[in-house]
Amino acid sequence: MSDSPIRQEILNASSYLNSYSPFIPWSSSIGLKPNLIKYGERNRRSSLAEDYLINSYYMRGDTEKEISIEYFNNDASRVTQSLNNQRDYTDLPIIGLPDSIALDLSLGESILKRRSISQFTGDVVNLSYLATIARCGRGTSNIVMTQSQKGEKINLDFSTVSSAGHLYPVDIYFLAVNIKELKQGIYHYSERKDALIKTGNQKNMLELLNAFMASQNRVIYSRCNYICLFVAHPWKSMSKYGERGLRFVLQEIGSISQNIHLANVSLGLGSVDWGSYYENEVNQIMGFDGVNQSVLHIILAGIAN
Repeated sequence: MSDSPIRQEILNASSYLNSYSPFIPWSSSIGLKPNLIKYGERNRRSSLAEDYLINSYYMRGDTEKEISIEYFNNDASRVTQSLNNQRDYTDLPIIGLPDSIALDLSLGESILKRRSISQFTGDVVNLSYLATIARCGRGTSNIVMTQSQKGEKINLDFSTVSSAGHLYPVDIYFLAVNIKELKQGIYHYSERKDALIKTGNQKNMLELLNAFMASQNRVIYSRCNYICLFVAHPWKSMSKYGERGLRFVLQEIGSISQNIHLANVSLGLGSVDWGSYYENEVNQIMGFDGVNQSVLHIILAGIAN
């Protein structure tokens, strides 16, 4: 890699900061190394990301993985266990959703018009906008009756997005910022109830916004209409597919994200994928342990400025 001006600037900044860094008795953590430098040194050190990639391979003759997958494939009732293993919301306010808004823009037009937009007006929109987004992102599109090996009747829910093994390890939560009929707070979208469950108040929402990294000069969060949090339950997928299951979780998040972005375009809203947040703080505020339940992605959305 040539010493470009940008690389030289990073090296200079690292050298300066390293002069004031405390000594830590393990070599891999000594000194400040930006990702650009770490990438250049990748052949001389271990990389957790690259190790995971290799360990998530599906190799011929891997009997353990084959047995694990077959365990689920043999009985449809096991497929539904992850859907049934949800929090009991009987003690929390449930908000019914109005009808969706018709998405009249064609798929081709929506794809061509999609842009990453992070500046919003702060004007309010009706709850029907959020209802449309929730159903496009993670809604139930059909319910089919099937039968287990024991003869039990089982309802299989079909979603607007695909999910490896029909396990659906991803939930979506909304921070309602400027929604006309909705108080500011945190809401979980329950696809089974087709409703929002209020899991946090305005104070909790503001705490979450404070855990975002980017300054208000870059994006003014209070001008969003909503912020969508993608919450993963990796072991719902990994219990069947092992380490490879985490790949499928990330793929599912990508599918939901694309649905939401394209629906925003058709609704006349702007949106952007957002990675600037402190995971440990966000998970703590949400009450997640960060492993069995973790926020893995965020979308900001609102009326474009």
